[in-house]
This record gives sequence, C-alpha cells and structure tokens, in this order.
Amino acid sequence: MHLICGGGGGGGVYFHRSCALWLLVILLPQCWVAVSSQYEGEQGMFYSNNDQGGQEQGMFYGDDDQSWSGGAFRGGAFRDDRERYWRESNPDPYPDPNPSQLQQPDQVVSQQQIPNQPPQQIPQQVQNPNQFPQQVQNQNPNQPQVQNQNQNQQQVQNQNQNQQQVQNQNQNQQQVQNQNQNQQQAQNQNQVVRGFYDQSCPSAESVVRRTMVDSFRRNPLLAAGILRLFFHDCFVRGCDGSVLLDRKPGGPIPEKESDVNNNSITGFRVIDDAKKRLERMCPGVVSCSDILALAARDAVWISGGPRWSVPTGRLDGRVSLATEADNEIPPPDLRIRDLRKAFLAKGLNTHDVVTLSGAHTIGRAHCPAFEDRLYNFSATNAPDPTLNLSLLDSLQKICPRVGNTTFTVSLDRQTQVLFDNSYYVQLLASNGLLQTDQQLLFDASTAGLVRAYAADSSMFFRAFAKAMIKLSRVGLKAPGEGEIRKHCRRVNP
Repeated sequence: MHLICGGGGGGGVYFHRSCALWLLVILLPQCWVAVSSQYEGEQGMFYSNNDQGGQEQGMFYGDDDQSWSGGAFRGGAFRDDRERYWRESNPDPYPDPNPSQLQQPDQVVSQQQIPNQPPQQIPQQVQNPNQFPQQVQNQNPNQPQVQNQNQNQQQVQNQNQNQQQVQNQNQNQQQVQNQNQNQQQAQNQNQVVRGFYDQSCPSAESVVRRTMVDSFRRNPLLAAGILRLFFHDCFVRGCDGSVLLDRKPGGPIPEKESDVNNNSITGFRVIDDAKKRLERMCPGVVSCSDILALAARDAVWISGGPRWSVPTGRLDGRVSLATEADNEIPPPDLRIRDLRKAFLAKGLNTHDVVTLSGAHTIGRAHCPAFEDRLYNFSATNAPDPTLNLSLLDSLQKICPRVGNTTFTVSLDRQTQVLFDNSYYVQLLASNGLLQTDQQLLFDASTAGLVRAYAADSSMFFRAFAKAMIKLSRVGLKAPGEGEIRKHCRRVNP
C-alpha cells in the first residue's frame, strides 16, 4: 500500500506500506489511499500518460512508485474535503476506460463519443457536402436571367432619363420661344418687361452693375450724377437715351448742352464703359436707354437705397434737342403747383412728386440753383423766410452774391452720399436746399407724405422703387421710332 499525504495543494509526503495504521487514522483528513497490488497503471484519481503527468484524466495514474508528479495538487483538483467524500460515496457514472481501451497519445478522443450515448447524427447536407456545389450549379442558370433583367431595367431607366431630358429641352425651347415672342410683342406695343435680356444677353444687368460699382469706388458722387441723368432723360422725349447724344456736325444743340443740363449732369463715361463691355459680349442687343435705367437703379442700391427689378426692352431715340430740355425739365425754383403739372404731363401724380424728390438725399447742387433764396427770394431782395437761419448763414459764406458759380453744396446736409430718408428729416427742420424741396412741407397736398417718409424709411424705400419703375415707362419708343445704338453718343448710320 502507498500512503500519500499532503497539505492540500503545495506538495505531498511519501510513506512505505509498512506505516502504522494509527497514522492513517490520524492523518485521514489530509490523506487518501491508493491501492495497487502490482503497482500497475490502474484507474485512480489521477492519470498521466508519462512521468511528467501530462494528460489529466483522473486524480493519479502512474507506472511506478516515482511517477505521480504532483499532478493533482498542481491542478488544484481537490480544494475541499467535502468534494472528496462526495466523490467516494458517489461513484462516477462514466468511469474511465480500461487501460487496454485507452487511446494512444497521438490519437484524439472525440468529445462526442461519450459512453452509453449514441453519436449525434450529422445533418444530411453536411454528410453530403457535394450537394452544395450542385445547388450552386442549379442556381447558376438563373443568374444570367437576373443579369438580363437588371440590364433591361437599366435600359428602361436610361430611356426614361433620355425622354425626360428631351422633354426638358422641349420645355426650354418653348420657354425661349415664349420669351422671344414676349420681347417682340413688348417692342411692338411700346412696352418693357422684366428679364428682357435673359436669353439674348444674360449678363447684361451684371455687367452694368459691375461698371457702376467700379465707378462708385473711384467717385461716390457719380451715383447721384447717374440718377440725375436718368431723370433728365425721361422728362424729355421719354426714357430713350436722348440725353446721351452728342452734337452732330452742323446739327442742333443736344439736350446735354441745354441751359438746364450744362455743367449739371455727369456720368456719361460710366454709360459708355458699360456699353463697350456689352457690345463685346452681345453686339447690337442692349440699348443705351436700358443701360441708363439699370445704372440708375444700381446707383441707388450701391448708395444704400432699395433695389428693384427694372423692366427692360427700350429702344434708343434718334433726336436730342436742347430747347426741349429747357422747356420740359422742371427748374429748381418752380412752385409746387407748377411742379405737379410738370409731373402730371409725364403721367406722374403728386405722390410721385414727393417720392421722386427724395432722390435729393444724395448729390450736390451748384450755387446758381438756389442763389435767389439767399439774396432775392421772389424778387424781394431778401432771403427766403422759410430757410433755417443757421443754414442761410453757412450758404451765404459758400455762395457769395457775386462769386464763383462752380461751387457746389450738398443737397442733404446730413448724408450726401448715403441714400436714406434724411432728406425728409431735413425738410422738417427747414434745411431744404432747393425751393422745390422745401415747399413740399408747406403745401397741404404734399406735407403729410413728407412727414410720413421722415418717420419711416422703409415706407419711403418701397414707394421710391415703385415710382422709379413708373418713371422708367415714360415715353417708350415703338420699333419704327427707335433703334439699338452701337454707340451711345451717336445714332446708327
């Protein structure tokens, strides 16, 4: 008999079988007995295939007295005595096989080959793995059909896209035709429309705007000059660009050289620059009168005022007479009653008089335009009694009774290059520079609107945009009466 004692996992003590039985009784809680009659490899609590205890199947198994190798303790198989007693009183229902039935070390024991249990049946598909390629082969004939269907669907989608593109092209062509018809009808009926150049010269408005912005950066006062140029053009023969024409050799004096316009209107070079750019892009398409109308809108916008859509499609006039300008453009000392009549002759009402006068919020005026208010108002040999005394004193210093007529004064004392409603605020303080301006506050038909614009700049901006569109429709030329000039300063040969 072998007696093996240990401390539970750290190691063990080996005794010969001659040990006394009482030692066995005393040490029983920490010891166990392995019986071997012939020291052969019998089943026990540990099993090792070699002297090093490599493959663990039980508690111990060895071929001689020295081959236990400490496997049970190293593996920690018994950490509790209660487990040992339980194992002794409850034999393993699946004992280890006999040594003759053990597999060789190089053989692997399948976990599924458990005694007294039938092996798990493998599914038929797994037992016959060759069926999978057959299934794939059976599915392969359907793949070309699927591919063909996908190709057919793609072709249908392409056809639908092509049809949609054709429809879009047809719609675009129809839109172009409609626009061309509208343009032709507008010209035949002496009308202007928004977006007139969308097809014939899409960059027309942007070219004019860039030209205005470049000019404004060099000289902010050019904005007021362009706006004044547009007013004076529309009041004589309508908005036909006649104010732009130079004198022809041996011809009559043009509008630009009239008494009312001479040395008081500027901005001709800006219009010329825009025309040159447009002629390079769209030769013979954009009229000079349209360029001036667009430039006037942009002059207000770049100065801080409103922006609106300008109807275009005007034709340029062929006649420009200084006498007509002197007779039709309202002078700065006109009474309010006569001023309303002058506007009414152009299809403009009293509301338009007050609104369009707000353009004097930017720009300057020469001393002769208001000199009578300083020294001889209404032939009284005295200043205008409605003029603010502080303003009167400063103006008399700038514009002496006998002095240089080239001096200029800001029309708006507060903001001469900013388009706002300050012009009407200044009228309430009797700081209007021109007589036609200040008397708007003292006439019952116009005073209320002056106060309203002074209190609400947004109201003024909206009204001004509408009034400018209305003004831009004055005196449009029919196809037989006008042309599209190649150069804005002279009529076509």
